[in-house]
Amino acid sequence: MRVAQRMMSRNYMKQMNTTLSKRAESLERGSSGLAFKKLSDNVADGARAMHIQEERYHNTQQLNNVKDLYEEMKSVDTNMGAIHSILQSVEERCLEAMSETFGQSKRDILAKEIGNWQQEILQYANAQYSGKYLFSNAQNSSQPFTVNEENGKLMFNGVQVDQIYQDTVDRKYYYDAVKLDANGQPIQAMEADGVTPKVDADGNPVWETEKTQVPFSDEIYADVGMGLKISSDVQADPRTAFQISFSGLTLMGFGESVTGHDGTPEVASNVYDLLTQIQNALTPALDKTALDDYHRQLVELTDDVGLTRTDLGTRMTFLERTENRLEEEIKNMTELETGLVSSDPANEAMKMKECEYAWLAVLQLGSKVLPSSLLDFMS
Repeated sequence: MRVAQRMMSRNYMKQMNTTLSKRAESLERGSSGLAFKKLSDNVADGARAMHIQEERYHNTQQLNNVKDLYEEMKSVDTNMGAIHSILQSVEERCLEAMSETFGQSKRDILAKEIGNWQQEILQYANAQYSGKYLFSNAQNSSQPFTVNEENGKLMFNGVQVDQIYQDTVDRKYYYDAVKLDANGQPIQAMEADGVTPKVDADGNPVWETEKTQVPFSDEIYADVGMGLKISSDVQADPRTAFQISFSGLTLMGFGESVTGHDGTPEVASNVYDLLTQIQNALTPALDKTALDDYHRQLVELTDDVGLTRTDLGTRMTFLERTENRLEEEIKNMTELETGLVSSDPANEAMKMKECEYAWLAVLQLGSKVLPSSLLDFMS
């Protein structure tokens, strides 16, 4: 009899502890808002929640990058727009200067005005954003565009722009650099006989050259959540990344001079040198034929700047869409994580009531069973 009473007491106390424990757990979930405190309490949902947190962290980082890139692109567009506006103004003024009634004194003034615009363009081409040169590709230690002190021609990362060309296969920028010997001296090219040093029409030596990539001219890419892949030569796959660099060569023009429509020799293929030629055609006397050729080339280069801005607009639209996509993904991940780790207030309130009812039932049972059982046990 006493053994049965002891077992009944132990079972009763066990039931009381179980009910109190469940009530405490429900109260904890209701106050903390979490479905479980430890990963071991729910391994499946906890592991999924941790995986979602990791993905959301990466998406948040990418979203921040996209927002920064968009602001940078806005700065690029501002400077590019300023250059485009200046070139359009030069176009209009050149047409006026071709008129016989314009007057040489006005042309002299216009030449100085174009010289000022030329320097403004150079400043815009060397514009910075957050310490980064906007049109330099990978060059950030110094201004990408400078002027050759000897001949006044435009240079990009130390290479004269009219000597730069773009490979049709890899789309990279190159120039023919003079070969140097072990002592750092240029190597003179030889005639076909391999003995006679080669010279040009003026008797100047002709040096051996080799195809060399323009320094810091590689494009730069960023991961914006498209599954970035790196090729064997440690280059980002353009199909899986976003190009964040904007080459000033595309904006300013590059390459050898061309012959004008009316036969003018050596019409510059870049904006800066072309503006120098336009100034020379205006003063000290008007060279109408040359100015007409220079104006034609200016119209083409101005149109190229407009097309470049169109490409920039396409990139900015892509960034806007990517930003919207990442924000939506982050929102969905947050909702999914909340569903996994957060408790349902309504459900927890119902469980709390269940625990209270169970507790009352246990107390009522104890009031009926324990008194007589204890007295019997004590007797």
